Amino acid sequence: MECLPVHGDRIRAARKAQGWTRRQLAAASTVSERVIDNLERGVSHGTALGNVRLLADALGVPAAELQAGPLYTVRRGGAVND
Repeated sequence: MECLPVHGDRIRAARKAQGWTRRQLAAASTVSERVIDNLERGVSHGTALGNVRLLADALGVPAAELQAGPLYTVRRGGAVND
């Protein structure tokens, strides 16, 4: 699975700029509220590339604005940078 590291604080700021709750962002993006919560709180530092695109589209921002680093691939046994 291809993943992107993301800045949870950037997701939170863009969400709040829309005046949305996490639940509203989840509904608009189809990304689960739990994933959004984990990213915003820094529990998770990355998510699937598709989730980043869905969040960015829902928030009306470029995906690069949410990105914290290069794309990486998650394989059984851990993450391997591409």
